[in-house]
Amino acid sequence: MEKAEKKYKLPKHLGAILTFTSGSEKGRQFPLLYTRTVIGRKKGDILVRDPNVSSQHTAVDYRRGVFHVVDLGSMNGTYVGDQPVVDQKIQVEQEVRLGETGFMIELDPKQSEFLLKQKKIVEGVKGGMVNLLEEEFFKEDWEAPSSKQPAKTQAKIEDEKQCMKLRVIVSAEKQVKLKFVKETVIIGRENVDLILNDRSVSKRHAQLDLAANGEVTVTDLASANGTYVNGKRIKSKKLNPDDRIKVGRVSIVFVGVEYNG
Repeated sequence: MEKAEKKYKLPKHLGAILTFTSGSEKGRQFPLLYTRTVIGRKKGDILVRDPNVSSQHTAVDYRRGVFHVVDLGSMNGTYVGDQPVVDQKIQVEQEVRLGETGFMIELDPKQSEFLLKQKKIVEGVKGGMVNLLEEEFFKEDWEAPSSKQPAKTQAKIEDEKQCMKLRVIVSAEKQVKLKFVKETVIIGRENVDLILNDRSVSKRHAQLDLAANGEVTVTDLASANGTYVNGKRIKSKKLNPDDRIKVGRVSIVFVGVEYNG
């Protein structure tokens, strides 16, 4: 069994912050606490909702007073400027890109302290932050629902005991299973519940509503390219299990409603 690598804390006076500059996480900031911070779509300290990012994509290391960005064998690579990198020194405020997501490191002790007070930081057994976006993420594991639900929705979950299950068809070889534990899910390209990185998708494209009786309705939000269900353009339509929703060029299968209790 591989031994977990111990992580060491960054000097507190640095006040290092990771700021997302583009993509689905644009505007989000996270304080950096350790000499290695892993970024990925499913595994790592900071998670991103970008289908072009690998499960465990990139690490930001701090060594001998300098930040490095390290590609972790990702499928689409890690870039500094236009150059793909494996292990590269980076300057403060120099942009790094993975998939459609960009970020930079900033030094701001006051903002770092503010972020630490605002965000719940979970530390692993061997040190290191654990999934800082966990409470903002849709649940991907519908076979074994997590007991760690966001505090603001836990009471609602206990009351409703139901959630929507979807399957996003990323490509012919890849599909992503999602579970949403909320009454309304907005689908679009920016600042919504289900972010699709596709230019044919409007910023706020369509909306899914889960009724108390378990019925789910999809409504088009005046999108540029329309919303389709089973090949027909709709304004609003109740969904049946296995109905296929087309949003821009992206297909989403409505799997059904799951009852948690």
